[in-house]
Amino acid sequence: MNKFSLIVKVLGIIGLLNLNVFGGTPHKSFSVWGGTDLSNNKVNSSFYFETYFPLFQSTDLKLSVGIYNTYSSHFYTVNTYKNVHIDDYNKIHLVSYQVNGTNYTVIPFGLGVSHTLNFGVFNPYLSVDINYSLIDPETIKTSDEVKGVLELNENIPDEYKKMGVLPASSLGVNFAVGSKFEIYSNLILGVRYQFNIRKEIVNSHQLLVGIYF
Repeated sequence: MNKFSLIVKVLGIIGLLNLNVFGGTPHKSFSVWGGTDLSNNKVNSSFYFETYFPLFQSTDLKLSVGIYNTYSSHFYTVNTYKNVHIDDYNKIHLVSYQVNGTNYTVIPFGLGVSHTLNFGVFNPYLSVDINYSLIDPETIKTSDEVKGVLELNENIPDEYKKMGVLPASSLGVNFAVGSKFEIYSNLILGVRYQFNIRKEIVNSHQLLVGIYF
């Protein structure tokens, strides 16, 4: 299952939950957000879909799913090995390469609460989410440099037994502050600053603009 079909299925489940909770009548508490992810001085894209269920006065339970790209700048050397099979050539290559950073595509599934202060047209709010994220990492690295060649039955030196393992998922927390602006009776726009804390990858800052419908 690719990441886009997964998001579509999750959106469908969230929509059905919303309809069931509110007795089959669509509850106008959906929002769609888009913006930028700012990490290590690199700008990437962000997208979120959210729906809300009233808990208390001015406080909502929030379900969300999104997709965003973020970047981690780090520099280190990896020594590893590769089995090379080309026609009759069967050898083990000891290789080394330099990692210069990692791009991450992150799909967060969130559960949180949002509290809004109602002042009419201008409505500031705070929200906190816990989430589980699927991660698709892409390492930015130099070309492999062959440091040695071994026969298949030779022992690999310990310093070349490291295999680059990147995270496939992560737990995290989002903290957000923003405001809703009532433009017309049925049109509410939102702006938000969001700070994402991830256990397995770089934390990131996001600036988002949304629409409620």
